[in-house]
Amino acid sequence: MLSFFQKLFRAGGDSADGLTQQQREAIVDLLVFCMYSDRTVSLAEDQLIQRRLESMDWQAVQSIDNYYDLAVTRVRDILVSQEARESFLKRVSERLADVSTREKAFQLSHQLFLSDGIESPDEHELEAELRTALLGE
Repeated sequence: MLSFFQKLFRAGGDSADGLTQQQREAIVDLLVFCMYSDRTVSLAEDQLIQRRLESMDWQAVQSIDNYYDLAVTRVRDILVSQEARESFLKRVSERLADVSTREKAFQLSHQLFLSDGIESPDEHELEAELRTALLGE
């Protein structure tokens, strides 16, 4: 699974994707969280993430592999507690910084939920939480 994340981001000088590194990291955290929200990771979800994020420019000292591994660990801890979920989503929203980036992240998560053709009750519940946390609705 890590191999597809390695291809998600290209190293580069200027940001071709219009995002800050903090926003990229928040999107990775959010999408990993969404993937694991129903405790099932499908190939369709992996492929969607690859298609949607491969134009991002990863510009951190930490490799995407290491960042991804840490994101998976964070997600596992977050899934067990509603309080932890709320805190995580608040931090993601803050790191996304502006309305248009939060809207983009919400749309990416929505597409991820639909990608495997099965919207689980967990995904439906999380999408409602995302709508509130990211869009204020």
